[in-house]
Amino acid sequence: MNSKRRKKIEDIISNLEKHKTDLEFIKSKLSEVRHNLDSAKDDVDMILDEETEARDNMPESLQDTERYYQSDEAVANMEAVVDDIESIVGDLENAVSTIDDKINDIEAGIIGNLEAAIGA
Repeated sequence: MNSKRRKKIEDIISNLEKHKTDLEFIKSKLSEVRHNLDSAKDDVDMILDEETEARDNMPESLQDTERYYQSDEAVANMEAVVDDIESIVGDLENAVSTIDDKINDIEAGIIGNLEAAIGA
């Protein structure tokens, strides 16, 4: 391989290293968001447990009142929030895993093959 083509491939490898670093940063940020959402879910879950217990322990005389129905609606809304957050967290975990796979593809596959092509 002549030096001109070798230089172009070396430039491509250098750019791929930068893209790999960008992907590692994105993966780190997604992991941070996942952790923060998990924490928020835990907080909502704790409030949900408290509200559920309060609703379930209301005296019979209050079970057909506006207060009971508001509590019941709050419980249903928080359950939906917990489910939604769990879904988002699962999607983020999948995204992080996919990015990790692509980082490995760039590193081992693409860069490795380009380096082999120029005899590096």
